[in-house]
Amino acid sequence: MEKQTQNFLNLVSSFVWNTTADVKDADWKILFHLAKIHNLIPAVYHAAYRLPAFSEASDSVKKQFMESALYQSGAQYMRTQEFLSVYDEFAENGIHPRVLKGLICRSLYPNPDMRISCDEDLWITREDLPICDRILRSRGYQPDLEDITPLLDTIQEATYSNHTLTLELHMDHPFGTDDSVRLKMNQIFKNSYNQTMCVSIQGQRIYTLSPTEHCLFLFTHLYKHFLYGGVGIRQILDLLLFLNRYENEIDFDRINSAVILLEGETFYAAVLEIGRRYLGFSNLKSPRISPDTAPLLEDLIESGCFGNTSRFQRLAATFVAADSIHKNTGKPQILTLLFPSASRIYHNYPFLVKRPWLVPAAWVMRIFKFVKELLLSDRKLAAKSIRRGKKRTEILKKYKTILRR
Repeated sequence: MEKQTQNFLNLVSSFVWNTTADVKDADWKILFHLAKIHNLIPAVYHAAYRLPAFSEASDSVKKQFMESALYQSGAQYMRTQEFLSVYDEFAENGIHPRVLKGLICRSLYPNPDMRISCDEDLWITREDLPICDRILRSRGYQPDLEDITPLLDTIQEATYSNHTLTLELHMDHPFGTDDSVRLKMNQIFKNSYNQTMCVSIQGQRIYTLSPTEHCLFLFTHLYKHFLYGGVGIRQILDLLLFLNRYENEIDFDRINSAVILLEGETFYAAVLEIGRRYLGFSNLKSPRISPDTAPLLEDLIESGCFGNTSRFQRLAATFVAADSIHKNTGKPQILTLLFPSASRIYHNYPFLVKRPWLVPAAWVMRIFKFVKELLLSDRKLAAKSIRRGKKRTEILKKYKTILRR
């Protein structure tokens, strides 16, 4: 394994387990970059700043680490307090959304505000959306849709943002309806909403899915990102920490059945092995298969948090998506790239929710954006994106995923 990757994983592991990290020949500039793209700067800085080796870092890198860690942790604290206030107002109005990922995962970390969440995901009933909409607008949140009234029977999610926090409200299909894979993911959770547990966070009662269902949700969420663009170490940590905390309350037969349905057995086994081998989760149950972890680990490190932080990654993800659709439907890649269905792009073009017949206008806008991306990219970057896309299709094939069997 590349030396700085090993150092990075050692720092992350030492943060989780409150141990002293073993770093050798650290290049702190590279380690800052890795922490940044994986959205783990506060965690890595916390593990690093007392190490003798960190004193050897340049003053500029140490300053970057410290300022970024303090700013991100402080901003996360403010987001958490705002979220708890919103959730409290929901509860006062008789609404108890199921909190997914973010807040629940942060509570598992030794220093919760050092696990950064850019937004918070809530699963609500369709009937509760008007009340949630009213409460959030009254608090100054800006919705992504001006008027939800005519969409109450069809909308799948709604996003609200203010100067502090972004909230994503999911309804019947928390994984979207863009394609058959996402529909299959939704099918797994068709009876999950009422399987809940209540946890106390900062003295406040928070509703979420039961241990089994939330564990499965975390796996499905990171698997979705792995399939469509890439996923990083933080999402792996979320799943592993949840498994570690709730192991005795999880129905692993349910987990394994769903993983098999999603054709994710090899990927799941590799994730657990990475946790055992590199991140200190030695107590995790061994899966039934023992896959090669090296290609997956390399892909995780290269992807960053969600595999979409750079122009070249976004172009590569588009290549992978087009190639997968081509393999499954026979449609030419160029047609898939340029003329996707309305259901695949309405999140980027909200006017399609009310006016799906305007999809040709969205195609023109999409093509213009795509051409602009290519024009802004030099030839080397475009070539790099294609290589990255081809490499990811091979990774998907190696781990026998649902897109590449």
